[in-house]
Amino acid sequence: PGAEASLQAPAQAPSLGPESPAAPRKPKPNPKVPSVSLRPTLNQAQTEAPPITSRQATMADDHAARIKGEIQLLASIIKRLGAEQEDGKVTLDFGTLFDDDECQQGLETLVGTLKAARREGVIEWKGQMLLKGAHDDTIITLVAEPEAEG
Repeated sequence: PGAEASLQAPAQAPSLGPESPAAPRKPKPNPKVPSVSLRPTLNQAQTEAPPITSRQATMADDHAARIKGEIQLLASIIKRLGAEQEDGKVTLDFGTLFDDDECQQGLETLVGTLKAARREGVIEWKGQMLLKGAHDDTIITLVAEPEAEG
């Protein structure tokens, strides 16, 4: 009797038919919930930027003038502290510029002014950023005269 039991086919696993509790169920559609999105759509008037007020325009002009003034001051400091090269360009290392009293007192943020001057094509240096200590030996070159304040 023991040998006959081992030759019998193993019992089959229960079927996972649709009525089986182990079968995954598909969610039934809920007739109370609409199938369309309830998210509001934006029309063109809602997506456009509001018009600039005269006060905002004045503030932007003041800011631009202040930046130009700081770039001019930066150029004069570089000329005063730097050394003129054979090609006529004036160079100076960042550490000397950073430690200058007039530069510290006259410029709101040195690195911000340097970035603005670089964007305007007034100065250039190698690399992306300048940090005191780590980049003291980085050479800054005055490549063009800044635009006059207007």
